[in-house]
Amino acid sequence: MNFASIQYLFFLIICVIIYYTISKNSRNLFLLLASYFFYSLFGFGFTLLMLITTLITYYCSYYSYHATATKKRKQFFAIGLILDLLIFILFKYIHIIDIDIMNWPNWSAQKLLVPIGISFYTFKTVGYCIDLYKRKYEPDSSILSYALSVSFFPQLIAGPIEKSISISKQLNNTTTFNSSNVMYGTKLILWGLFKKLLSLIALH
Repeated sequence: MNFASIQYLFFLIICVIIYYTISKNSRNLFLLLASYFFYSLFGFGFTLLMLITTLITYYCSYYSYHATATKKRKQFFAIGLILDLLIFILFKYIHIIDIDIMNWPNWSAQKLLVPIGISFYTFKTVGYCIDLYKRKYEPDSSILSYALSVSFFPQLIAGPIEKSISISKQLNNTTTFNSSNVMYGTKLILWGLFKKLLSLIALH
């Protein structure tokens, strides 16, 4: 689903309407489900991979932050960071190498698809691991809140890259419907689409 498509526009409008009609306690859960649905349109396996990355980095960072022994803190941090980066490297770059994996028939690294947006959410999860290891912030209030900050669909496949803790604070700060904010946001979206259209015209 392209951001400049009619389908995305309808999806966004429906999400906004539902968001402001359901209870505030249910909003983040709804956005998480909507974000995973949106990402699953590019491939269910990609969604599963993002979920695995989210769980690994959340719990490793949580225990790294709360561990009292320095050795334990380093261990949890290293496990989370290494696994996160290994997943990223495996799916982002190994397809460049044209080799057979374990000599399995009809299987090669070239057949691994690059999950769309993996760079964006990996930079966020890596940053989360590092920030919590350094204890710059407290861990996210819940796994749901953290998962949403990683998968939030408006910036999942096109950025910008922002600290997950910053996204969580904004998403947890529930607000009432404000027509002025909606109009302002609509203007920004239309302006962005206009600039994208101009850039496409220039390329042709």
